[in-house]
Amino acid sequence: MHDESPYLQALVEINSLPFSEKEWLLGNFDLYKSTLNWPDNLPPIGRSNLEKGMLIEKFNKLMMKFYQSLTMNWIMKIMY
Repeated sequence: MHDESPYLQALVEINSLPFSEKEWLLGNFDLYKSTLNWPDNLPPIGRSNLEKGMLIEKFNKLMMKFYQSLTMNWIMKIMY
């Protein structure tokens, strides 16, 4: 069984005030990398063993959601 306590801690941080998506992303990036297969000099590959409902899977999805949100905000600032 995989130890999900680091993912639980990261998910709990989301409810703390003040909360910054950018700071959360930066602070939990190494944990995020543990949810991926990331060969040297290649882009990350999602793991197929992230079981639905597990904390690791929820953490992975939230990390991607926050990252995409920040990326879109950055793109919008550049364009306009």
